[in-house]
Amino acid sequence: MVLSVNTTLQLLRLRTLLANLSLAAYIIPLHDGHQGERTPDCNARLKYISGFSGTSGKALVTLSEALFWTDGRYFIQASEEMDKNWKLMKEGIPDEISMQSYMKTALEPRSHIGLDPSIFSKPAWDDFQSSLKNGQVLHPTQENLVDIVWGEERPACSKRKLIQIPVEFTGKETAEKLQEIREKMKERRAQALVINQLDDIAWLLNLRGFDISAAAVFLSFAIIKPNDFDLFIDQSKLDENILNSLKKDGGFIFNYEDINHRLESLVSSTNGTIWLAKTCSFSLTSIVPEPRQLIDLSPLVLLKAVKNPTEIKGYKNALTRDSAILARFYSWLENSIETGENVTELSASDYLLKLRREHEYFLTTSFETISASDSSGASPHYSPTPLSNKPITKNSMFLFDAGAIYLDGTTDITRTFHFGTPTDHQREAYTRVLKGQIALATIIFPQRTLGYRLDSFARMHLWNIGLDYGHGTGHGVGIDVHEVPTKISYNHLKAPDDRGFVENMLTSNEPGYYEQGSFGIRLENIVRVVNSTVKDPKGNPFLAIEDMTFLPYQHKLIKKELLTHAEVEYLNTYQEKCRQVVGEFIKQHYPGDQAYQWIIKETKSF
Repeated sequence: MVLSVNTTLQLLRLRTLLANLSLAAYIIPLHDGHQGERTPDCNARLKYISGFSGTSGKALVTLSEALFWTDGRYFIQASEEMDKNWKLMKEGIPDEISMQSYMKTALEPRSHIGLDPSIFSKPAWDDFQSSLKNGQVLHPTQENLVDIVWGEERPACSKRKLIQIPVEFTGKETAEKLQEIREKMKERRAQALVINQLDDIAWLLNLRGFDISAAAVFLSFAIIKPNDFDLFIDQSKLDENILNSLKKDGGFIFNYEDINHRLESLVSSTNGTIWLAKTCSFSLTSIVPEPRQLIDLSPLVLLKAVKNPTEIKGYKNALTRDSAILARFYSWLENSIETGENVTELSASDYLLKLRREHEYFLTTSFETISASDSSGASPHYSPTPLSNKPITKNSMFLFDAGAIYLDGTTDITRTFHFGTPTDHQREAYTRVLKGQIALATIIFPQRTLGYRLDSFARMHLWNIGLDYGHGTGHGVGIDVHEVPTKISYNHLKAPDDRGFVENMLTSNEPGYYEQGSFGIRLENIVRVVNSTVKDPKGNPFLAIEDMTFLPYQHKLIKKELLTHAEVEYLNTYQEKCRQVVGEFIKQHYPGDQAYQWIIKETKSF
């Protein structure tokens, strides 16, 4: 069981600040002004004030209450990590009140609600303000109030050096990407483009960093102009080769903190339209006069979502390599449990990390590994701690979701195993999750189909017996393992920037099922969107799905009688590819490793 963090003192200090500033409440989002799911430890304000360590949530602290909103992936985790000072508000549950509705009804008329304008996007700010009534207003604070409470305890930000990714892995030099972006800017008659999303900047500059745990990005801003660009970063992270490369491409380097001043100078020295990525903060957008603002999705988002041939090759190589490493891991785990070794969630996670670190292309994990035995698996994004660590035994249902960032691609693979005799209920749930994954893997759909239209295909076999799961079915994959705008979700509001699927987008395919207090099941592959042989009346191809992950499914958990003939054929073909692709990779790169025999054992025909 995870022990919650005592937040009494933090909340007391924050409420003292609220009272001194005559504020009725303070809003604390997850992000830090760069809109990513994860933030560096030095900016993890929400975690500090609430104890919650997940990747989706926001908090509201009033003079008498502390409320936290999150979605179904994190209900269990949030209830375990947060103490009695906090009230959990469940997003997506019918009749559950939203933060905006709560503020309208629970706070007094003409209340001032504080928030840090440097970490709220302009659309989010406007959405909050428009939802208020009776004279309630948002009040920008000059300094983040959580930072004041945090004080000297706040950790320093990372100083690790960046690394440059060669074109043999990126497929395009920065100069070519800048040209494509400037063409988009011309179309919108934009004189400059302001970017704050960290994976956008890392992709553009072919750089990777280590400012955030389990990510390969670095704290930065960028402004792209017709003939050059400005990069705002801690300059101590740049070595001479990177500096020369940036300057060659027309880059001017400024300190990270200079972004506001530099944007002010640009506004005063020019008179054209400035395109601000819609994720840019309210404080940044406020610098640009409203008639000159173009606030929209950054063109980088859609450019990087469609992978070039070199990137596709790299992702396939990375997924094959990672599947082989996972096969080595699972064969070790199965053998260790059979021989009675003491294996736990944490020791299993550590062993996989050891295997990954052996490869020269490995940079870091792509998210915090989900190593979940039995009831831990019922929390979709559970990660073990020394206090929650459970053993993995012959009687365990074990859910393992692990990803890595390599020089040539990002991975995210989930499998669920039982090391003894699973119950009939567990086997049926597993099989129906598998049927949902197969349904999505074999679907044919029109160009530009939005992700939410595909989601139900993965759920229908669970729905047939009254079961479901509380998270989306797929997410884009890139430098950020949860790359926007691609998303397959039951709620289209979760993907407001989805522009629809096109060829060479990557997405995960990951249905699941979870029983609180008992077990969890999830199966996840990374897939590529490709053109199918089916065409519309005008001759335009429909789209299909191509599997890129090849790791066996556990036979003992599959109820063959629930499978159709077509599903059995798909599985037999898939298992054969596991032998051909991953099995041969193991033979070539890890000769004599027991993982090859494990692959053969787990891929027998149905």
